[in-house]
Amino acid sequence: MENSTKDKIHQYVATFLGDKIDTAALSRKFGVTRQRVWSILESIGETRHQRVPKKEKLCETCKVKISKNAQFCRLHSKGTTPKISGQFYTCRICNQSKVLEQFARNAQYSSGYDTRCLACRAEWQRDYHLTQKGKQSHSLATKTLNDKHPERQRAYYQVYQALKKGMIIRLPCSRCQSPNSKAVQTDYNHPLKVIWLCSLCKHRNPVPLTSYEPDVFEEHFRTFINATTKDTRWSSKWIKILKNFYQVSNLTEEILYRSLDPKEKIKGLGTSYKKLIVQFLHFQIEISDS
Repeated sequence: MENSTKDKIHQYVATFLGDKIDTAALSRKFGVTRQRVWSILESIGETRHQRVPKKEKLCETCKVKISKNAQFCRLHSKGTTPKISGQFYTCRICNQSKVLEQFARNAQYSSGYDTRCLACRAEWQRDYHLTQKGKQSHSLATKTLNDKHPERQRAYYQVYQALKKGMIIRLPCSRCQSPNSKAVQTDYNHPLKVIWLCSLCKHRNPVPLTSYEPDVFEEHFRTFINATTKDTRWSSKWIKILKNFYQVSNLTEEILYRSLDPKEKIKGLGTSYKKLIVQFLHFQIEISDS
């Protein structure tokens, strides 16, 4: 059967005058898989079934690699004049003339700036996030970011709770005095030390972020509790209760042992907590012994 299929394909190739052989059509024609057709074509030295690699598009002047829709690189783009800060430009969506600072930076354009103003771009983003694809994309991006930087998510939540309880007060943007300000953190080790900036000032002049130094013992505790309970809420809740009860900023092994004492009546820590803490402390002892 294999020899007859090979002979049939060989005969087909000998009489085929086209530039491209469709392996899917051959697999249906002779009742074999595409992989079988591919291997037979390879064995007889045929190349018209192989994919032609995409040609890289190069700038006609300096031969630098450019995008498929471009003709020249940004340096040699014809008719492109650099945009100047403080001057006015027209948004292609609303056709209103606005200062350059009202346009976002965008490397896809030769000028280095988006052709949509910030308001039109924000409206497009809001509409996109209402679609199913937009919701899935936003959810995936948020999950990826939170998994990579869990300390950021915890810091944002602490600011949210502090605002809700009145521990901190929302202030206008410290640079332009805009009322639409957000809390910008510079040190995730001290999440309530924030600078109030609007979105524009935040992105135009980013605030340097102090490198995060995690509490190793606390991170081990979080990882163990999250993996055991299959839930991230319990570890954060218990750490918060312990720190508030003992008035400390860092979780320690001594605090966990003290919390197991029946005399320490800590509200919010029940039987499940004590059971998991005993397991965690035994786990820590096994690690130290090894």
